[in-house]
Amino acid sequence: MAATIVFIHGRGQEGKDPEALRSEWCTALAAGLGVPRLAMPCVLPYYGNVLHRVTAHAAKESELVELPADGGEEMPFHPFLPEDVGELERLLLADLAATTGGVQPELAGISDLLSWTLARRLLTWVSKNTSVDKEIIKVFLQDVAVYLSHGRKPVLDEVRRLLPASGDLVLVSHSLGTGGGQGPARGRDPSAGGWCSG
Repeated sequence: MAATIVFIHGRGQEGKDPEALRSEWCTALAAGLGVPRLAMPCVLPYYGNVLHRVTAHAAKESELVELPADGGEEMPFHPFLPEDVGELERLLLADLAATTGGVQPELAGISDLLSWTLARRLLTWVSKNTSVDKEIIKVFLQDVAVYLSHGRKPVLDEVRRLLPASGDLVLVSHSLGTGGGQGPARGRDPSAGGWCSG
């Protein structure tokens, strides 16, 4: 039996047509391999709407956050999401800053959870030092934090549900899809197939 190529997309794919997305991935991989079309069957376990629903549910179930009346910086990036998501966003931001390199002296050595004031200043620093807009970084932090705190199980269940029941797999994943593909692929013969992440 031929292996099946399994494309596992990343974040920000809500509201897309799964078949159109699979077709785009097939075309891109074939072009990258320098072949007119792929000779193996391909599937794309689409979970974009699942992650979107989990985010909406987390926001709906969240208690209202007290916002500072003075307009100060001690305000969450996403006040509509639960506190555990905000904590993860700040930890992820600190990790992101550390991997960016050259962290400002006053931010060096921070190991505890950042205050929102410090997180906002760090967000500005990361944006300036990576040339990535702050809003793009905030949406990335939100999606990853929601996935890690609330969405992992529903996303992995959806990916697992849409995987072929048997046969070898070649996993091709991107971004958050890399984490989303590892769980469902566990339990299969690790010598079967391969993995490509971009």
